[in-house]
Amino acid sequence: MEISQEKKTEEEDMGLIQKLRDGEEEIAAEVTEKNFQLLYRYGKAYLKMRQYDKAEKIFVKLIPFLKLYHRNRFLAEVLFEEAICIWWITPARTTAASG
Repeated sequence: MEISQEKKTEEEDMGLIQKLRDGEEEIAAEVTEKNFQLLYRYGKAYLKMRQYDKAEKIFVKLIPFLKLYHRNRFLAEVLFEEAICIWWITPARTTAASG
């Protein structure tokens, strides 16, 4: 990877982090053809930052849209990532309930 590509990737990552901080209204928006990929990237970013509750909310919103419009590759990834979120969140819920 060239240095210019590496710097560009870092700038894109910083831009995405800033958008995640400022973009709560975009996440609350209805899923459309224009924004489903952006929401998908937000969900993946929250998953990588281990903010499973926020990621799961996005994935739950995306699933009906992806099923309806037959976006099967995205649907497969979102279902898998939603399962990861549920897997991480569930032990925390059962521990809190029993304690």
